[in-house]
Amino acid sequence: MKAREFKFNGLMVRMLRKQMGIGYRELAERSGLAPRHVLLIESGKVRDPRLSTMCALAQALGVEVQQLIFEVPQK
Repeated sequence: MKAREFKFNGLMVRMLRKQMGIGYRELAERSGLAPRHVLLIESGKVRDPRLSTMCALAQALGVEVQQLIFEVPQK
């Protein structure tokens, strides 16, 4: 039996941020991250951010961390 695999969803971060009506700089400020890092996460260039980063983004977006990850289908 294979272990379940999960991936971070940067597009979900962007979607939630836009729903809140804030820019990436505001999200960066609220989460304590650099604005460039937020852009890289949202664009998918940072595929596996640290758990602390995911938690900071989730808190800034007002969601649970689970909303920012998805399960990779097993082959």
